Amino acid sequence: MNAVDFFEQKLEHIKPRLNEDELLHVQALINYARNLADDSFPHHNPIGKEELINKAYLFAKKKHGNQLDDEGKNYFTFHVYRVYRCLETLVPGEYELLCAALLHDTLEDTETTYAELVKEFGKDIAELVNEVTHEGKPDEKGFFFPRLNSKRGIMLKFADRLSNLSRMNSWNIKRAEQYLRKSKFWRSE
Repeated sequence: MNAVDFFEQKLEHIKPRLNEDELLHVQALINYARNLADDSFPHHNPIGKEELINKAYLFAKKKHGNQLDDEGKNYFTFHVYRVYRCLETLVPGEYELLCAALLHDTLEDTETTYAELVKEFGKDIAELVNEVTHEGKPDEKGFFFPRLNSKRGIMLKFADRLSNLSRMNSWNIKRAEQYLRKSKFWRSE
């Protein structure tokens, strides 16, 4: 039995004592350790990329602090981290996109500035975050995203939207219907 399997086995014993937030973080650490142990996993190729993702994780977690979502759950854990996991599953080697996924709401929801993102993570990641950041107040059609046009930006916005769709249980009917309408990009009539 390797160390990761050992910790996974121990997790089963303490799982009943953990809240959802703690459980997600422990499972994320176990998955990260398993990926580090797997030489075929794409996270091993570029030097320093894991550190950049860890830096983005810690930065976003700190910036979002104790922010709660509409259901009173930790916003970072139940939204931001899920957007990251969705993209990590689909494009595990796209490190800049994965960092942007962790940082995607920092410009909208925290005091973070674009200049700060450029300084900490470089222009490419800052541009991706800026691309999925809305401008102004929403109108009857929703928010305006004037810079959203690249494949990576659209992938990030889709992952963001998918996470939001999975968390709309506490939304009022009008808000939920509007969001569903905006999420539908195909004709059904």
